[in-house]
Amino acid sequence: NSIFEFGYSPTERQSEFFQSVPIMDGREKLRKYGLDERKRNRNQDVALALQSRQRAKYGYIGPLDVGKEAENKIASWIAAEVRYKVKQTDDPNSAVGWYSTKFNKGLDTLAKRYPELNSDSSFKTSKLPGVQALENKQNARDFFTLLVAMTSDGQKVKQNFALAADIYDKFRNTGLVPESGNFGGERNASMIANAKRINKMIAEKGFKGTRDFLLQVKTVSELNAIAAEEKLSFTSGFLVTTKLPMASVVIGDKLGTFYANLMGFDGYVTMDRWFARTMNRYRGDLLMKPTKIGMKNFRELIGQPKLTDEETILATIEPARAYANSNFKDKSQINKSANTIYKAAFGGLKDIPNSKTDRKFMQDVVTNARKKLKKSGINLTEADIQAILWYYEKQLY
Repeated sequence: NSIFEFGYSPTERQSEFFQSVPIMDGREKLRKYGLDERKRNRNQDVALALQSRQRAKYGYIGPLDVGKEAENKIASWIAAEVRYKVKQTDDPNSAVGWYSTKFNKGLDTLAKRYPELNSDSSFKTSKLPGVQALENKQNARDFFTLLVAMTSDGQKVKQNFALAADIYDKFRNTGLVPESGNFGGERNASMIANAKRINKMIAEKGFKGTRDFLLQVKTVSELNAIAAEEKLSFTSGFLVTTKLPMASVVIGDKLGTFYANLMGFDGYVTMDRWFARTMNRYRGDLLMKPTKIGMKNFRELIGQPKLTDEETILATIEPARAYANSNFKDKSQINKSANTIYKAAFGGLKDIPNSKTDRKFMQDVVTNARKKLKKSGINLTEADIQAILWYYEKQLY
């Protein structure tokens, strides 16, 4: 039996030799795993090297393995990497305190541009429709926070804040979230759909009512019923017994939990692409492969059922590129199917949880890691741990 099965947790000194800490602090290079750090590498190249290193040093944890031994292993590795980052007190990219203090300091800084974020007196003198509609600084801060969550998908932090600020500028002048515009590639359609939902909700419930509605905590089963009653489309990647904020229905699982984290609900783990990459790095399972069923469906779509797998992959190149050239607006079945296969065949990274059960496993792992960290004197929330890992993983690449 593995020592991890019985809850083994390495000491602080031992933990520095677990996982990627030696890479992060410069003690280890990835050259022996095929990565030349002297040149600029693609994410796919870094992922392949990290995957090869993981398998060589720590083995492989299959995507369906959600057992206690796997949970303890991964929780110990999370604790090691988070412990390392917590000690980097002079590193501005450590993300320690991101949800608890740094985000609110960011809003305070923005108040130089938008005084209503810090002062109720601004509402008495402003002639801007959006500012007048917000009525008070708490509504303004909460609303800007919602915009940050809505525009976060796939964005770096500075770009995220800049995009939220651009939308907030338009809102101040009109009193509405813009329902048209270019918010970036494949995410544009969902951003516009979310804007329409939020405008409708604010018109019906007001700003405080919208906030309170979005932060209701229910099981996924209950959220399904509420979504049906509100005539909202809701497809969750979580088990029906999982508790989530109502924001998950309105703006999506990932953005909804991120919004809740920003609003101080710290028990959720925002499972974005970087968090999923972290978890799949621990599994030694970072790179995608085209699925047999996906390639079979694509062959049927193009009317060539006898193509080999290799010929099928080659046949995806032209429609996948056409899809990208259309800024992902030409959403034909052929284009979307080709794009999925193309990304998997040419170095796509596994950046979503494997299943609903895997999502629960990920949450359990982070809770386990939080408890391990607490035993060593480091008190963090699940949300803080996810934020630290988010920055950490991006630095690895």
